[in-house]
Amino acid sequence: MVRDIRVVLVDDHPIYREGVARTLADAGGIDVVGQAADGDAAVELVAALRPDLVLLDISMPKGGGLPALARISQLPNPPKVAMLTAS
Repeated sequence: MVRDIRVVLVDDHPIYREGVARTLADAGGIDVVGQAADGDAAVELVAALRPDLVLLDISMPKGGGLPALARISQLPNPPKVAMLTAS
């Protein structure tokens, strides 16, 4: 049995974040296990939830996406990260 891909979604715009989460859920095979609005919260969620993939915005408050990426990559067995941005 194939399990869903576990995703943490990080973007500081709640309406955009919810739209992406809904689109992913509707696609099937993807489980959005957590959402965050800033870089610090992203690192905390990833450490706690251990997702397969992080969709990470570049420009956010409290330690934007690139600093968060650096911290996430230092975690044991870090997840894959895809940068998600409108920039």
